[in-house]
Amino acid sequence: MKLELKNIRIVKALSEETLCFTALAYVEGKKTFYVSNRGHGGSHEYTEVDWKPDTRARFDAIDAWAKSLPPEQFQGMELPRDLDSLIDDALHEYELRQTLKRITKGKIAFVEKGLLYTTKLLNPDPAYIGFAIERFKTKKPDAIVLNMMPESEAIALLKVAA
Repeated sequence: MKLELKNIRIVKALSEETLCFTALAYVEGKKTFYVSNRGHGGSHEYTEVDWKPDTRARFDAIDAWAKSLPPEQFQGMELPRDLDSLIDDALHEYELRQTLKRITKGKIAFVEKGLLYTTKLLNPDPAYIGFAIERFKTKKPDAIVLNMMPESEAIALLKVAA
């Protein structure tokens, strides 16, 4: 099944024990429910977008599918999967995409020896960036530059290096 979050609003200032956010969830490409967390700990709150039977069926299907997934391994423990954990994964991916956009805007972002670094570009003109990255690679041939690689690969590197 496919779960996608849109209209994500994160309020870091109100996040205490959990992430404070609101989002609209799409299941299999159809608007299905609103999800939120007030940031004080505890589970997420879910509200269906309407009272139609097919909306409820999509919500029940994604909830059942999430519970059927194999448990996650975390620090030697097995954690059961549920809809909250799927939402958390989607929010984490969203935050990584935002981080990638931020660190590559006007900078060269690169991973070297498992650590993430950035260096400021003297000229952020798009025509200059390719030239600057090629010049940078001649100085640091072992560095993996995130700017020009596909977003999914860059995010995978961010997960490891960040």
